[in-house]
Amino acid sequence: MLNAILWSAKIDVPAEGVISKVTEEDLKANLDPKPGQGLPEKKPEPKPAVAPAKPAATSAVEPKALFRREIGKADGLVEVKVDLKGAKELYLVVTEGSDGIAADWTDWVEPTLVTADGKRTKLTEVKIKKSSTGWGNIGINRNVSGGTLRLESTPAGQSLQGFGTHSNSLIGFDLPEGTVAFEGKVGIDEGGTKQGGQNKIVARVFTSEPPAPMMASKGTGGAEKEYGVQDAQDQMRGFKTLRAWRPRSSPWSPRSRTRPTSTSIRRAACGRWNP
Repeated sequence: MLNAILWSAKIDVPAEGVISKVTEEDLKANLDPKPGQGLPEKKPEPKPAVAPAKPAATSAVEPKALFRREIGKADGLVEVKVDLKGAKELYLVVTEGSDGIAADWTDWVEPTLVTADGKRTKLTEVKIKKSSTGWGNIGINRNVSGGTLRLESTPAGQSLQGFGTHSNSLIGFDLPEGTVAFEGKVGIDEGGTKQGGQNKIVARVFTSEPPAPMMASKGTGGAEKEYGVQDAQDQMRGFKTLRAWRPRSSPWSPRSRTRPTSTSIRRAACGRWNP
């Protein structure tokens, strides 16, 4: 083969031919190592180390409300009863309802802590450890503006006892040892309902502080949308259907003997059609 290469290159080929010496080592040098051939096997190159996966970021989990209800003017005072066995803290929370934050004056009425032996303590006598309100100031036995705590339905000359607040608001307490239950009522203060509107708020009770985003106002036209069975019940509470409506005859009624004209159609649209 070497002679042929020289000849094709037009180089003189020696009479004895091209002398070439190839040792066994030369032959093995470029062979792929295979098991059993006695050749040194190449070690596989180590794979680059894979960086450990970063743990997924955990979002703040909202604590479960032991009580939640959307309340409006028509609901009056709504009873609240919560089991507090094992709890160390109590938070009364009010956020804006489906009609926004305007005029959301809210009263927590006769808030009471109950111990296992039946002892009842007014929550207004327990030190508040944290509080905030969207407008005005948290009132003790006064509404959020410092006036008399009362609903429009409260009998004349009477006032209520409890906390006055406004959405979005939070009132937090450390619970006395042995507390097993919370009882009270919640409703819309007359300072809000007399301004008109639906005055809807969402009242909640927690045993741990809710996350800050819950307390952020969604704006005067904002609406807190929480869908589910509870929300459906809140929305349908107090719903009234309209009286039955009987439609008037239309130009296309079988009772009409004449073909409708443009004038008759306009009269029908205005409710003045006489077939």
